[in-house]
Amino acid sequence: MQRLTEEAHCMKPDYVQIGNRIRERRRAKGYTQAVLAEKADISDTYVCYIENGQKKVSMQVLMQIAEALEVSADCLLYGDQSAGRGEYLLEFGKLLEDCSLYEKEAIYNVSCDVKEALRKLQFLIEHSG
Repeated sequence: MQRLTEEAHCMKPDYVQIGNRIRERRRAKGYTQAVLAEKADISDTYVCYIENGQKKVSMQVLMQIAEALEVSADCLLYGDQSAGRGEYLLEFGKLLEDCSLYEKEAIYNVSCDVKEALRKLQFLIEHSG
């Protein structure tokens, strides 16, 4: 579990991976680069550069592309995060194996509070200055 937590905190944009995800989503929608460019209000040359990891995509353009592809920007930045969900569930299961009902309830309540605090913090970060 420690490895997963460290990865989440150290993630920096991997523009080649972001480009690959954009290409995969574009193809899954049946769009050409020109169609995506038109929908995202950018040039098809820029789409090509982004997909090949040759240009860093700005947050504004990433949001336009995500909207055009009908996916979240997170999906393009980090991929399908649900893929790692099973590993977390397994780890939490191991953590709770030897806990009493009281301990399980306490861990659950603390987890809910931490989740709420993280989301509030994320909201503040996203909506500050």
